[in-house]
Formats: sequence, C-alpha cells, structure tokens
Amino acid sequence: NLLESNQIDLEEQKRNLFKKDRVEMLFRSFRNKVIKYEEYIALISEQFNKKDEVLERLASLKECANSKHAPNPKFNFQILCSWCPDMEQNIVGRILAKIKSKHSGIGKDAFEEWINRTEIEDIKSEVEIIKCIFQ
Repeated sequence: NLLESNQIDLEEQKRNLFKKDRVEMLFRSFRNKVIKYEEYIALISEQFNKKDEVLERLASLKECANSKHAPNPKFNFQILCSWCPDMEQNIVGRILAKIKSKHSGIGKDAFEEWINRTEIEDIKSEVEIIKCIFQ
C-alpha cells in the first residue's frame, strides 16, 4: 500500500509539473487511446519540425514491411508443411532453411527469383532430397 501510495503521489507530481507541456499531453492522449498511432506520430513529429520527414519514413517502412511479409504463393512454409504432413514443423522449417541457404545466391531477392523461375516439380524434387537428411 505504501508503495502504491508513493507511486500515485509521484504520478500526480509529474502531471502537475508537466501540466501545460504539449508533448506530455500528446503522449498521455496516445497512451490513453484518445488519439490513434498515426495521428500521434504526426503531431509529435510536428513538435520537433520533422513531420514531413517522419511521415515519409513511416510510409517507406510500412511499404517495406508489407512487401517482405507476403509469402510466395508458389512455395512457402505452409505449402511445404502440406507436402510433409508427417513431419514436425521445426523439421519443416529446417528443410526450408536448407533450401533457402542453397538458393540464396547474390542479392536479397535471389531465393524468391529461384522460386519464380523453377518448376514446382523441381522444387518438390529438391524438397525430397533434403528431407532425406532429416529422416
């Protein structure tokens, strides 16, 4: 009880100290879900005269995140799991890691390029060869 009481007192002192501080009010509004994340980012970056720069960077990060997390519809972990229903997921993950390692080539998109240019039967053959290592 004493600890909770001291913490409440400290919070109250802090609120009084920063009562008219714009950044503190923005933070509190965001923390209490009064404003949404995007609005919070825009307003807080505006306080430091970086709004355009921050919003541009945020858009860039979102675009990058969206493009990287989309699994290849031709071959991905879920498809590999369906090809190996009797194997544990961690083993399937290790098989996928071996295939990725073998076909990573030069550049960050080399594995995706390999998937796109390789026939599905050839990918399945590659999987069967590597599966033998883990059985």
